[in-house]
Amino acid sequence: MLALNSKIYRNTASHGSPAWSEVAIFENVQVNPSYDRGDANTRESRAKREANTQMMLEVTGRLKVRPADANYQAFEDAFVADSAIDLLVLNGPIDDPGVSGWRADFGVRTFTEDQGLGNVLYKEVTLTPADTDNEVVAVRVEGTGSAEEAEIGEGF
Repeated sequence: MLALNSKIYRNTASHGSPAWSEVAIFENVQVNPSYDRGDANTRESRAKREANTQMMLEVTGRLKVRPADANYQAFEDAFVADSAIDLLVLNGPIDDPGVSGWRADFGVRTFTEDQGLGNVLYKEVTLTPADTDNEVVAVRVEGTGSAEEAEIGEGF
C-alpha cells in the first residue's frame, strides 16, 4: 500500500447518516494511536508487567491554505470555534476492501502557519478526539459502501 493513497474524509451530514467528503488538501499525515499504560505487577512474577489503559489518538499533518475550499473552511471554523469535526482517517480509499483507520469527532488542537518568504502556505494541524457523545472507533472497509466499526478495546 502507498501512503499517497491514504485519505481523510470529513462528514458533511449527521453522525448516523454520514456523507463523506475527501479532504485532498492534506499532505504528510501521521496517525499516532498510543496507549497509556498502568503497572500490573504482582508477587506472582519477578517480571514487570503493564496493562494498556486509555488510548490517545493523535493525527498530525499539513493542510494547504485554500480559503475558498469548503474542507479548509471547516477545519478553520472548528479551530476558531473550538468545536469538533467528524473525520474518517483511512490508509486507503473509502471503497477499497481491507482499508482501515479511525473515525472520531476530532478537535483541531493546533493550526499553525509558517509565513516565511519562500513558503507555500500550509497549516500544521494537530487533531485529537473531542469530548462528544460519539465513540472513537477503529474502522475496516469490507466492501463498497460497507465498513465494520470497533470500539477501542473491543476488536473487530
